Amino acid sequence: MTQAEFQQITSTLPGLPGIYKYYDAANELLYVGKAKNIRKRVSSYFNKTLASYKTHELVKRIRKIEFTIVSSEQDAFLLENSLIKQFQPLFNINLKDDKTYPYIVIKNEPFPRIFLTRQKIEDGSRRALGPDLPGNLYHHCVDHGLSLLVDDGRLPGVPARRQPQAGQRDRGKGAASVRREAL
Repeated sequence: MTQAEFQQITSTLPGLPGIYKYYDAANELLYVGKAKNIRKRVSSYFNKTLASYKTHELVKRIRKIEFTIVSSEQDAFLLENSLIKQFQPLFNINLKDDKTYPYIVIKNEPFPRIFLTRQKIEDGSRRALGPDLPGNLYHHCVDHGLSLLVDDGRLPGVPARRQPQAGQRDRGKGAASVRREAL
């Protein structure tokens, strides 16, 4: 699709979150993408100098553009993931290989395990977070998740850590530390 051809359809693209699909002349799906603003994202392919050969080749092959509007950016994220897995478009290099976005799982057990997974677990476990966290935040959450559950008293059979009263010393944080009430 040329820039002139794209200019003819640009007004039909919504400025809403969703996914967009590019098709070639044989109506084969080339690419699935997500966007907070479909019009801005799709326009960026046609209004800038393309840096990579892959993107240049993709734009050259586009003959039809379809879009699906969703209610949020996270819904677009999930829909894009499932469509890439279902159709495996030629230009979507990531997510073709049965990998998916990571989730943090808290097992529904007497002493819950907390871990990262990319697989669906349908055994009554609770998915706590995912799939829209930045990569290293998952590990941070898993590392600190158990201590948060203990602090909160959510682990069965393990008493919650006592919070010091206002004006009392907090022995766990050093001698100089005093808990203050919020104003």
